[in-house]
Amino acid sequence: MIWTCHTTYWTPGQSVEELHLSCNEYTEIDLPMAAHGKLKRLHFNNNSVTSWKKLERVGSAFPELRMLVARGNPLTLPHVKEGGDEGSEGSSVSAEDRPLASLSNIILSETKISSVDELRSLSQHCPELRELRLQNVPLVNEWPEDMRRNGVIVCLPQLTHLNGSKIDAEEMEKAERAFVRHFGHTQEVVGDAKEIAESLMAKHGSLLPLAEVNLGPPKGNIMLRVHWDAEAHPEKSSEVHTIKVPLTATFIAFRNKLAKRLNADPRFAAHLEIFHQDEEFPAGVLQKVATPSYRALYDSELVDGEELHVRLFHHQQWR
Repeated sequence: MIWTCHTTYWTPGQSVEELHLSCNEYTEIDLPMAAHGKLKRLHFNNNSVTSWKKLERVGSAFPELRMLVARGNPLTLPHVKEGGDEGSEGSSVSAEDRPLASLSNIILSETKISSVDELRSLSQHCPELRELRLQNVPLVNEWPEDMRRNGVIVCLPQLTHLNGSKIDAEEMEKAERAFVRHFGHTQEVVGDAKEIAESLMAKHGSLLPLAEVNLGPPKGNIMLRVHWDAEAHPEKSSEVHTIKVPLTATFIAFRNKLAKRLNADPRFAAHLEIFHQDEEFPAGVLQKVATPSYRALYDSELVDGEELHVRLFHHQQWR
C-alpha cells in the first residue's frame, strides 16, 4: 500500500501538528517533494517500509518534523561515514541530502538495524537527534544485556535520552569504559565498532574485562549421608539414608526434612542434635554442628557427601 498525499490537503497555513498513520501496511511513501505543512509529530508504527530513503520523503514534505515514531517497520539504514565519496558505500551525507535533519526524537524499536555502522549513521542522517528509543532490534539483541544500553550510548554520543532515561556525563564515561572492555580485546570486531573501540582505548587505555563476581547465594544441592548415632540409638544406627537438600534451605528446614527421613516425630525436629567428623579433630571424635537455625546450609560447616550422626535427646520418638 502507498501513502499518498495531495498538496491541496496541506496548505501553507495548515495547522495540523500531529498525524497518526500506524498499522496501515504502507510499503511505499509517495509525497510531494515541495515543502508544506507544519507537521511536527508523525506516528508511523507497524507499517512495512523497509528503506530509510522512503522515510526521508516524509522529511522533504514536512521540514518542521521533530518527532518520528517508526516502531515495527522492517527498516534498515544505509551506512554513511564522514569523508566518504558521494554515492559510494559509506558515503558522507551533505546538508541537502538530510531531509530528516530536523528530527530531535525518533523511535526505531523493533526495526531491522543490525550493525554498529547502521546505528552510527543516525548521527549523519539526523544531526539534531537527542532522544532515541531503540529496543528489540537485531544489533542490540545480540549484545550481552549489560552492553545494550552502553553500546547505543557510545555509538550515538550526541543523545541526551535513551529509551526515556536521561544520559549524564557519568553514565557516558561508564559506557565508554564498558565498550572498551567488551570490544577492545575481540579480534572479530570490524567497521565502526573497531574504530570506536580504538578511539576510546586511546582515551581510557586498554581496560581488561571486569572479573565476574557472584555475590548471590550458591545454587544447587548438597548430598548428605545420615543415620542415628550408634551410641545413643544402637537399634537404629545401621540404617543409613542419603538426603539431598538445597544449599539455600535453612538449617531448621533441614532438621525437619531430617526428622521425616529418619522416621522421627516431626514435633521433635528441634531436639535433633547433629554431629559430624570435623577435620581438625582426630578420627572418631565427633563434633556437634552448631549452625543457627535461621542460617542457610551454604553458610554452615557441612560439606557435600559428609556423614552425619543424629541424636534425639528429649524423647526417643519414631513412627
